[in-house]
Amino acid sequence: MRMKRYRKRPVEIEALQYLGYRNADEVTQWIESNGGETRIAPGIDGGHSTLVIKTPDGEVKVNWGDWIIKDVKFQPCNRDTFNKTYEEVNR
Repeated sequence: MRMKRYRKRPVEIEALQYLGYRNADEVTQWIESNGGETRIAPGIDGGHSTLVIKTPDGEVKVNWGDWIIKDVKFQPCNRDTFNKTYEEVNR
């Protein structure tokens, strides 16, 4: 059997970068107003609290600088992967 090659289909997504306390309210409002669920987990040993997105696969922690992608569901994507995978659409 011969191996086949596949290319990712071009698809537009909505995304917002998580910058901790600077935009936590904006991020949670965006997710929740679009049917997603979030919660804030307290920081360890007095550290900063953490945003958690509830997904069908369980809860996923969002790190500072991660991008949150709205595709079929909400999911975090680290900034290096995001920058290699996506480019901004100018309209």
